[in-house]
Amino acid sequence: MQGSTLVYLVESGAFGEWPGRGWYEASIGGLLRRAHAAFLAWRKSHGLQCSQPRFTPARLNRRSRLSYPSLSAKAAASKMLTFWLAAMAQTWAQRDGATALDKTVFHCVRTYAELLRLLDVSPLLLSEAEAGAFYAWGMKHLRFYAYLHRESTARTGSQLMRNSWLLQPKHHFLYHMCRTAKEERINPAWCTLLAAESWVGSVGKISRTTHRATVSERTLQRYLTLLYFRLRR
Repeated sequence: MQGSTLVYLVESGAFGEWPGRGWYEASIGGLLRRAHAAFLAWRKSHGLQCSQPRFTPARLNRRSRLSYPSLSAKAAASKMLTFWLAAMAQTWAQRDGATALDKTVFHCVRTYAELLRLLDVSPLLLSEAEAGAFYAWGMKHLRFYAYLHRESTARTGSQLMRNSWLLQPKHHFLYHMCRTAKEERINPAWCTLLAAESWVGSVGKISRTTHRATVSERTLQRYLTLLYFRLRR
C-alpha cells in the first residue's frame, strides 16, 4: 500500500511536475529524491527517528510501469511512512483541482493510518466502541484498496496508476483480523510484528545484563519479574 501511494503521489505531481518524456526510471528517480527530502523534513518537524533509506526506483521495485511498487521498510519505519503518506495525500487531495482519484487514494491511506493509531492508543482489551471502530476503519480501508486495485488493472500504457495496488494474501488476512478483533475484542497490536520486534528488543536488553554462564535462566527470571510488575499495574 505504501509503495503504491508513494508512486501515485510522485506520478500525479505531488513532488513536482512529472516529465512529459524520457526514461521512466530517470523521471521517477529525480522526484523520489524530492519525496525523500520531504519525508526527512516531516520526520524532523515531528521529532521522530528512523533508519529508512532514501527512496530509489530499485528500492521501490519501480524501474518501469510494468512492475508493482513495493516499498520495503522496517516495522517502525513502515508505520512512520504510513502517517507521512497520509499527511501528504491529504494535502494533495485538498488542493484546488484535486480529482476524485486523489481523494480516494487519500481515504485509502488515511483509513489504514487511523487503524494503526487506534492500535497504539488502545489497551490490550478493547472496549465495544474501540472494537467497532477498528472493524469499521479496517473495512473502509479494504474497500478503498480493492477499488484502487480494480481501477489500476484497467490502466494501460503510460496512464497514471498503472500496475499499482497489488492484491496480496495480507489483504485477506486483514479482513479476518478486523472480524476477530470485533468479536474477541483483543487488541491485535499485542500479537503483530511490531509487538514481536519490541519483545525481541526487550529480551535482548535483559540478556546483555546477565552472566554468560546463566544467561538463559537469568533472562527468563528477569523477564517474568518485569512481566509480573507490568500486569500488576
